[in-house]
Amino acid sequence: MKPTLLSVEITDNDLKQALKRLENAAYDLTPLMRRWSETLKTATDLNFEAQGRPRWQPSVAALARQGMTLSQDGYLRRSVTPDYDAHQARVGTNRVYARIHQQGGESGAGWGQ
Repeated sequence: MKPTLLSVEITDNDLKQALKRLENAAYDLTPLMRRWSETLKTATDLNFEAQGRPRWQPSVAALARQGMTLSQDGYLRRSVTPDYDAHQARVGTNRVYARIHQQGGESGAGWGQ
């Protein structure tokens, strides 16, 4: 009885091309960072709607105004914008009083719009 010969041919061109595409995608993450910055903006909008998460504890003055504590006039909320580059995603604002909403503290002179 003659032995059966087995022949296998492996071509890795498709694999090499796929790995090259993956390498290129990992180098420039701009599309991914753009989507992440948009997700961060959506999460920030949801925080405004929920009045903070956990819910922000307003001051007595804020309670006296009633309404939405984090959206008295809407300037801060509208000023939040997404930003990104090839390596990072972020949201931010140019409103100087945004820090007190994020980190707490007491407002004072210089916290205007």
